[in-house]
Amino acid sequence: MEVHRQTALGTEPKTGTIGALLDVGQATNVALAGVNRPPLTYSALRSHVQQTVASLNVRGIGRNDRVAIVLPNGPELASAFVGIAAGATAAPLNAAYRDFDFRFYLSDLGAKALVVQRNCESPAVAVAKALRIPVLQLVWNQEDPAGVFSVVGDPVGPAKTDGFAGTDDTALVLHTSGTTSRPKMVPLSQSNLTASARHIIGTLKLSPDDRCLNVMPLIHIHGLVAGVLSSLAAGASVFCAPGLNALEFFNWMAEAKPTWYTAVPTMHQAVLAYADQHREIFDRVHLRFIRSSSATLPPAVMRKLEQAFNAPVIDSYGMTEAAHQMASNPLPPAVRKPGTVGLAAGPEIAIMGPRHELLPAGVTGEVVIRGPNVTDGYENNPEANAVAFTNGWFHTGDQGVMDADGYLTITGRLKEIINRGGEKISPKEVDDALMDHPDIVSAATFPIPHPTLGEEIGSALVVKRGAVLNEQALARFLSSRLATFKIPRRFVFVGDIPKGPTGKIQRHNLAAALGLNEVAVTRPDARHMDERPATPLEAKLKSMWEKVLGLDGIGLNENFFLLGGDSLQAVELLMVIEEALGHRLPQSVLIESGTVAEMAARIEGDSRPNCVVPFHPVVNRPPFFCVHDVSGQVLNLHNLAHHLGNDQPFYGIQCVGADGKGTPLTRIEDMAAHYVREIRQNQPVGPYYLGGFSMGGWVAYEMTRQLQAEGEKVALLVLIDAYFGPVPRRATLKQWLGRRLAEFYQLRIAEVGEFLAKRLRNVPGMVVQTLWRRSDTEKRRPVGGKELTNELRWQQSLEEINATAVRSYRLQPVTCDAVVFKTNIAGWDNPDLHEGWKAMILGNVEMRAIDGRHFEVVNEPFVRKLAAGLTECLREKQSRNPV
Repeated sequence: MEVHRQTALGTEPKTGTIGALLDVGQATNVALAGVNRPPLTYSALRSHVQQTVASLNVRGIGRNDRVAIVLPNGPELASAFVGIAAGATAAPLNAAYRDFDFRFYLSDLGAKALVVQRNCESPAVAVAKALRIPVLQLVWNQEDPAGVFSVVGDPVGPAKTDGFAGTDDTALVLHTSGTTSRPKMVPLSQSNLTASARHIIGTLKLSPDDRCLNVMPLIHIHGLVAGVLSSLAAGASVFCAPGLNALEFFNWMAEAKPTWYTAVPTMHQAVLAYADQHREIFDRVHLRFIRSSSATLPPAVMRKLEQAFNAPVIDSYGMTEAAHQMASNPLPPAVRKPGTVGLAAGPEIAIMGPRHELLPAGVTGEVVIRGPNVTDGYENNPEANAVAFTNGWFHTGDQGVMDADGYLTITGRLKEIINRGGEKISPKEVDDALMDHPDIVSAATFPIPHPTLGEEIGSALVVKRGAVLNEQALARFLSSRLATFKIPRRFVFVGDIPKGPTGKIQRHNLAAALGLNEVAVTRPDARHMDERPATPLEAKLKSMWEKVLGLDGIGLNENFFLLGGDSLQAVELLMVIEEALGHRLPQSVLIESGTVAEMAARIEGDSRPNCVVPFHPVVNRPPFFCVHDVSGQVLNLHNLAHHLGNDQPFYGIQCVGADGKGTPLTRIEDMAAHYVREIRQNQPVGPYYLGGFSMGGWVAYEMTRQLQAEGEKVALLVLIDAYFGPVPRRATLKQWLGRRLAEFYQLRIAEVGEFLAKRLRNVPGMVVQTLWRRSDTEKRRPVGGKELTNELRWQQSLEEINATAVRSYRLQPVTCDAVVFKTNIAGWDNPDLHEGWKAMILGNVEMRAIDGRHFEVVNEPFVRKLAAGLTECLREKQSRNPV
């Protein structure tokens, strides 16, 4: 019987290190680009990498020294990875990790240093200091070329002269979830990474004419190798986006003009949902192909992508232990087989039987691989290595079958790891966290089939007699123990956890055993079955929810966000409800009335919402009230409330008329008076903690003035990127010059150079901000003659009313303590958009820089830094001013 296996075609890499890989690109060609950033050429990138390696060496960091990286997604993370990996060992970590995660990963790595952005407030910094791991800061400005930074920090040891790493040195260390709760450490050598990059170049026929739009997080092997290294190894360019964001995706396409992009299936499906609204982009941007990896791409999604973009979709198969790519469907005119992951595209691939025999075509077994891109083994884990390697073959843990043409189809998983949209989760880790709950007797976490994520997380629980638990309470309990993406979306309460014939829990059979094995979690468990039948309104809403969320069998009392809903789907759902029922609901309804039953009751009662929206219930801590931005809505504050934590009461204040019924208030003074009356129903007396985002900062300022006039104390006023005073357009240049000259005459001679340098640095940012604002205005206009929907027309009208209110408001001084969170991107009309508050607020005014553009600061990933800073300020003030 002939053994069937496949090997990749093409030559092996000529260079075996990342340092040598960078020599391919032409000096003047673009290497790295980013959102609203000047591009970085190959000549500049090579120089920057050399400087980075030298900066590490002089601080005592050299070849095979582990450097942990916690940075926001973007070109700086890409260049930090390349620069550190070229001379040491890079270990990028997920910025979403909590302190307990960072404590494990930094300790397990034996990190010699942690690299963060300047003024980073991630818990990683505090953990590193507690572990006595030196912290190095990267400093860059928005006007700098994409990816350029300087390294700031004290030496971690004696200077080294190591220079660039060698072929066998470890370039990258990533952790992958194991079948136990302890993640396994995967070291990848310089030659592993460069081999995989060359394999991808051969598969995709990359050339210097290509540009990749990388939306993948640069903490996973997919984005690091497929998006970044393969592009650089081909002398092509890569545009590094801030992350996965379907709403921004088409703006990034218009700016980057890519020839291809790579993403996970969930991102492709999110992009498809907005493709029809951006048809004009397709006339300007023509993709050569689209790549998908990290999870199975449904054939139907592949067809829709190809129809929308008029480009072939290449489905690939990869994993961390293989430095990413293992198999791939080829580019046309070669045959692509939807539903398969294609041909071997790098390592040799075979199908192995239970007795370690290689199987022929058509026979199902375990997928095994070997080749130059495959890791030599897990670090400090001989037990895992003994299981993972047989006669030089690495066991992937995937079950598959190869057809007569060599195309591989993945048919299942042999290992217990749950693959949730490309994120790998250890079920044992979730079990351990659940078992910390005093009312849980036993727990078993398992995968549930899902149409967009591939697999979703479920947990079967046995609870103590008499204990009453619900999924909302369990999710809150786990939020302090697990990263958000690891929290189960479905909890099943059982008398006993089903077991297999041998008495062991078979996790991959639990979904079927519990009646949850239909794709998309299509059947609700008994916990959600209501005793009463759904009313006609509930039935209609239930159908709308299921359509928007892509789920079947939603229970009347299931929470929108626990079902996996996000802010984009929330807006879509409310537009569907308005079109079908003629009933406008504010975006905050999904926070106040987060289930079908609650929403139906809200509509039937036709109750007008209170302007004060409770995100978190009252606990023994003074509440924080945050006023809406110019949109009048507060759903965009959801992420900020979440990252402040459940122990910080948080109330959003939405605009009168946000539901489309009430008449909006047109003066800041009237808004403030109305909001003061409403917050006093929740907190009758001070001290108060007030804040506002953007325009909301102005309203919060006036609320402070009115509360003080009533004899109440405002302990802290928080202005979140609230620009100080709109400057009339015609007077801008004159006023700007006047302010600058006044400042200049107050300087000492030694300060003149720094002052002039600051002004010059502001100029590119001012131009970028102006162009971005004009572009944003254009995007708000109807496209192709289409009329605005009622929802958009109303929203635009509400924004115009609020913007007019700000322009007509006249500030009067107040006396209080305040903190101003300000973005680093300056505006054209006033480079110091926030400094004026210092003259109006007669108290201690603290300025804190935050990352991102104006409307990005309340969204991931930038909101994390904002939340960390706000938490610190609130805790400090609350300790002095308890309610």
